[in-house]
Amino acid sequence: MSDLPTVEWLLEHKPHLTPVVMLQESDGETRVVYALQPKQIEAYNLTPLARKPEVSGPVHIGFGGAAGPGKSYCARVIATSVALTWPGSSCVIYRKTKADVKKNHVKDFMDEVPRHLGLWTSYNGDDLCVTWANKSKTYFGYLRYDEDVQRAQGVAFDCIIFEEATHYTWYMISWLVGNRLRSSVDGTVPFAFYPSNPGERGMCLPPDTDVLTHEGWRPIAAIGLGEEVATLDEDESLVFRPVDQVHCEHYRGPFVTINSATATIRCTPNHHIARRTETKRPSGRTWHPISLVRADALSKVTRTIRSAKRWTGVPLGEVRLEPIATTRRRPSQPLHITGDDYAALAGWMVSEGWTVLRPQSLGRRGHRAVFGIAQTTAPGRATIKALLTKIGFRFREIRQGFEVSSLEWCHHWRDQVGVECCSKRMPPALRAASRSQLQQFWQAAMAGDGSHGVYYTASPRLADDMMEVGLKLGFAPRLRSRLRLEPGGVVREQRLRGAVARGPLGRAYEVRFRDGRDGWLERQYVAHVAYDGPVYCLGIADLHRFFVRQDGMVWLSGNSWYKRLFIQRRYRGNERSEDYAFVQAKLSDNVELLTRNPDYIRKLDILPEPARSWLRDGNFSAGAGSALPQIDWKRHLVKPFKDEIPDYWLQFGSFDWGYHHPFVFGWYVVTEDGDIFKVETVTGWRMLTPQQIERIKSIVPVEKLHYIVAGHDVTGKHIARGEDVPTIQEHFLEHNILLSLANIHRKQGLQQLRKMLDWETSGPFVGGKPTEGDPRLRFFDTPNNRKCLEQMENMTVDPRDPEDVLKVNADDFGEGGDDMYDETRYACASRPPSPDSPWAQSELDAWSPAVLEHEMREGRRVKRHTDKGKGVLPDAVY
Repeated sequence: MSDLPTVEWLLEHKPHLTPVVMLQESDGETRVVYALQPKQIEAYNLTPLARKPEVSGPVHIGFGGAAGPGKSYCARVIATSVALTWPGSSCVIYRKTKADVKKNHVKDFMDEVPRHLGLWTSYNGDDLCVTWANKSKTYFGYLRYDEDVQRAQGVAFDCIIFEEATHYTWYMISWLVGNRLRSSVDGTVPFAFYPSNPGERGMCLPPDTDVLTHEGWRPIAAIGLGEEVATLDEDESLVFRPVDQVHCEHYRGPFVTINSATATIRCTPNHHIARRTETKRPSGRTWHPISLVRADALSKVTRTIRSAKRWTGVPLGEVRLEPIATTRRRPSQPLHITGDDYAALAGWMVSEGWTVLRPQSLGRRGHRAVFGIAQTTAPGRATIKALLTKIGFRFREIRQGFEVSSLEWCHHWRDQVGVECCSKRMPPALRAASRSQLQQFWQAAMAGDGSHGVYYTASPRLADDMMEVGLKLGFAPRLRSRLRLEPGGVVREQRLRGAVARGPLGRAYEVRFRDGRDGWLERQYVAHVAYDGPVYCLGIADLHRFFVRQDGMVWLSGNSWYKRLFIQRRYRGNERSEDYAFVQAKLSDNVELLTRNPDYIRKLDILPEPARSWLRDGNFSAGAGSALPQIDWKRHLVKPFKDEIPDYWLQFGSFDWGYHHPFVFGWYVVTEDGDIFKVETVTGWRMLTPQQIERIKSIVPVEKLHYIVAGHDVTGKHIARGEDVPTIQEHFLEHNILLSLANIHRKQGLQQLRKMLDWETSGPFVGGKPTEGDPRLRFFDTPNNRKCLEQMENMTVDPRDPEDVLKVNADDFGEGGDDMYDETRYACASRPPSPDSPWAQSELDAWSPAVLEHEMREGRRVKRHTDKGKGVLPDAVY
């Protein structure tokens, strides 16, 4: 044992290490087998190993975040400590594969705790099991497939360690913890340890699954980090969110297949499907937010989601073409049209349009640049004629339809729509267009090549485009294709410019548009087939669900567990918050690694985002497009004060009115240091103004509030459920509650909110650099404040305006939305900004003339700012 350091040597040469596992030599010298660094010891102290049996503590302990804080080492220390502290106990360390666990744990364990120490007696390579001298056992397991949990059948574990926990499915975790985490001998306190980096195992889908992106439907295998895919937000509007996790692995095992009239699904059994649930009462139905269910755990009938409730889009403005210089005289045609007219004209062009472009080299007689629309039905001809006339085109009406001579428009349609029928497509500019413009495009296209809710085309790309349009318009689209056969059953060969075209040109495509956003999955149609091949998983920022297409049918899917439990701390059912704890560790916490390998951090610096933030900083929100990445529940959520709020602290309120959307009232206090605490969030849905006032006054001491800021809609007249009342502001004033107009500037308010939530640079300057400190805005730990913080955490950056937050409306049942975020933004905007002192990096003398002069100037500046603000804010506010 002479190669092991003594306790004295360790304390002298490595004071940052704390001995955990030690051995007593025959001469009385104590030597250290394992020692932990500060963050590791913080996680260790949360386990039952570091506390008395009668003292309660968390059962599930998460640890890590970044790469390199010593997660694997800490896992082996805990496993060894379990074996030595609890004689006869059992512990298991899991990795994803057998090779992983042997490489990362078995080999290192043999080096760190060599057999000659006498602590363990044998190692079984088949069972990957170490037997200790005190009869304890330590297993090294692996979990690649769900069925791998069966290897633990009949074994009780006092400690289960899921290393790289986000690689495992919720089924694996819940089955092992629920069935195998229990005392194997007297005196143990079972617990589970979850060291992991950010990133989660997501959906498991075959490579022929398509995902909707800004560029259209694409194979899931081609989707990369940061790309935006279609999903549903909290109010079930179709939006695009960035991909923050991409997984690809080889899967061998059963595949769930579901073939019903409304959905075709192929996925791994552990994959989660988004569903809609309801509660039926005599008074009516209550719809619940979207929830997830495993593909192999469907109820008798499951209601799935096949479409979006709404699509907003961005209205397409005027379309302008640049004139093309030519020596030939041409009829004057308009080169700019409105977005609405362009959408309708594009719909006719993809279905019945054609172009002819002959170059000038053929001479005056041969040169021609014409686009046209074929149509022989009287209603269709009347619609097209009216549209061309409205735009201002000079056109010629022929027997087959209409033709327009225009070199610019001829080139435009050939570039944007295509030339041949088998290669037509929707103009890219229309993908993000508003719902009304997509409706005009769809109606024109259906008038040309549609019939009874079915669109027919020979172009696979146009079929994909029409599916996308249908999804955004609220239809449940379905794509089918078939071979085009000649009479007699012969595959039709199309000759194009002298060549025989096969493949897509030999097929016809049908896109069926059906009303009804929901589909039905019946358990009787679920089957299991063998699968051996690649599967792909995506993690979607914040929402953890996205639309996929399989065999021409669309459905919604999703998955998440680690971040929910340990980072967001959102619990369901029998889950209790006191059973879960998490220790955030970064690479900088591992002094030993940085000493041995100082270049390691530079290797992480060159990684692309979001992998760099995941592995270097341990940021579980990286890549999620979060508008408020500063939110840290451990820092921003605090226990309510035991004593009453001091009378000399300023108290104020913030109000966001709503009827169809929830109303939100925030109660705040400001300390003498300028820190803000949100005491409570009061909210309600479909409540008239008197009811809102009654609820607010029952919770908040409004007579103690110095001021209340509110959104500007309180000054307008509203009619709710037939009640025509005075303005909301006047109604509150009748109850002696004065509402002042808030600063509602979205971007300024967002920046102020970010500044107040910041904790990474809010501490004192050390060595000329800011340090971590307490955020200026914190929340008392109440159920409604948790909902508020969760909503703020889920707010994302507007992809069309990165300096603003994406606007999110509550659904028809008052769920989701951004009302709590808006109310909190109003509150922060009402507070004066904390001035940045020009000598913040220097040591200050609070009574020096320079400091006193600066305070006087800032006081005058704030007073001028108040005088110019909106609303009635008394001087006492500041």
